[in-house]
Amino acid sequence: MIQIEEEEIVKILSISGNQLSARLVDALQDVKASYSDNILEEHLYQLDDIMEWMDKDAIEVCEVELAEIRDLMDKYDCSYMRVIEW
Repeated sequence: MIQIEEEEIVKILSISGNQLSARLVDALQDVKASYSDNILEEHLYQLDDIMEWMDKDAIEVCEVELAEIRDLMDKYDCSYMRVIEW
């Protein structure tokens, strides 16, 4: 019988694209996703990866939104975020 050594649950924060500014949505479309599922056409992002790949000007413009997303991810212990309904 196979024994589980460790169980890991990955939580994903789902945010509707209409809750984000057009600037952040545009910037996210240019960012390399942390994880992409080509079958489900789903892109998951880690905030650190967003900060690494996003244009520095976009980061400054979207600073408040990114901080709010980080707070939500911390609050709900999420590893990834995704944008639904682009």
